[in-house]
Amino acid sequence: MFNPGDKVNYGINGVCIVEGIRREKIGRQTHEYYVLKPMMQSRSTICVPMDNDTLVSKMLPLLSREELEEILSDLPNLSTRWIENDLERTTEFKRILKTADRRSIFGVIKTIYRRDQELQSQNRHLRGSDQQIMKEAESILYYEIAQVLSIDPAEVLPYLVSRFDPQKTEEE
Repeated sequence: MFNPGDKVNYGINGVCIVEGIRREKIGRQTHEYYVLKPMMQSRSTICVPMDNDTLVSKMLPLLSREELEEILSDLPNLSTRWIENDLERTTEFKRILKTADRRSIFGVIKTIYRRDQELQSQNRHLRGSDQQIMKEAESILYYEIAQVLSIDPAEVLPYLVSRFDPQKTEEE
């Protein structure tokens, strides 16, 4: 159960503040909803039916600093297998984003980041679908990382690069 003021990661919406619990009568039934306010989209409000276990299960407590450090320390070991087939890659990456498994989402970010670096060295660019998936993965994790580490969201990518590509930061 979440309480007003709690911060949760709500999938593609990223970090949200639980603003409260609302009771609404729809027809003859009264339903209770968590009222979520996405921190990155302050004009949005999300109502999650408390009796819908599937939707409530997507409301994840923010990682603790220790949990985040455990995942970050494993970043160099995360697989970065690039799937050459565009449709298969997009399907797989979107499937991973829906799981809300932060370690796997970090893997997606690392894979796309590495591919982007490779393409830039050839004066080429990522496909639009890969850029969109990267943006979605970032929205899921970056604001949460910023909250946990008490840093600005713009500092998250450089911080992550230093964690999984230490040679890159030494060169700069």
